[in-house]
Amino acid sequence: MSLIDTVKGYWESERVRDLDKVLSNFTDSAMLISPGHVYRGAEEIRVFYLDILKNSPNSHVEVRDFIETNGKVAVEYECIMQKQNGRMDTIRGFTMFKFMGDKFSEVHCYYDPKDFE
Repeated sequence: MSLIDTVKGYWESERVRDLDKVLSNFTDSAMLISPGHVYRGAEEIRVFYLDILKNSPNSHVEVRDFIETNGKVAVEYECIMQKQNGRMDTIRGFTMFKFMGDKFSEVHCYYDPKDFE
């Protein structure tokens, strides 16, 4: 399985809201870095995803492009989500997945936090 296939499987797990499968993609000591936050280790990353599932019940990601190089996969995406006011909106972002073997050791998320308000 290619690294891109692993990332595609991750996005599918997120789409169907399978938290255990999402988390199975991370090493135990992984870091998830997003604007203003760094989540270290499996438990902190679990809390991050629990928050997403709770606060974004009607969201899904549409991947626009993948690039794989040197044990990393870069992804450009659009997230269609329902905001707290009930309005659906599109948020654009970029994520860099760094691998250790076939699991994520670091995930760097780039997006404008204001888009989630």
